[in-house]
Amino acid sequence: MEEVQEKIDQIKQVFIKNLNFSTVEENLRKMIESQKTGKIKSLKIVWTAESKSKGYGFVEFEDGDMALNFIKKAQGIILDDHALHFELSKQEES
Repeated sequence: MEEVQEKIDQIKQVFIKNLNFSTVEENLRKMIESQKTGKIKSLKIVWTAESKSKGYGFVEFEDGDMALNFIKKAQGIILDDHALHFELSKQEES
């Protein structure tokens, strides 16, 4: 059980889904920073080759506790008329 908790603590990246297709990284960053749960290492909205949002993205925090605290605090928050959903990323993005 302790081993599982250690693995969770190492996950610093949060998967963000249900983004409005018009949401830009600057607005997403402001919303995340407003939650005051920790320093952002990286932030990315995933785009198509045609420069259209796919409606999801990733934010990486400095440590796993910050990521978990953010998820607990921000789950369901509204940004650009969409309720956002967050979960720990199953795979660290490179």
